[in-house]
Amino acid sequence: MTKNNSQSRTLDQRTLIRPSEIQSVYGVSRSSAYLWMGQGKFPKLVHLSPRCRAWRKADLDVHFGLTGDNR
Repeated sequence: MTKNNSQSRTLDQRTLIRPSEIQSVYGVSRSSAYLWMGQGKFPKLVHLSPRCRAWRKADLDVHFGLTGDNR
């Protein structure tokens, strides 16, 4: 996928959500997400590279109850 194609995809179409995008997609602050992760109440980040992490959108959708008919 080229850089232009990845930029043209909306956040709803993405399969991975970066920490900087969590608030705009789910309305949860990054600091709250990290706090809840530390408490075991939030999905863990996937390590994409040594300095790049993201959540699986499917995991977040399940966590927030946005799967199936709830969408």
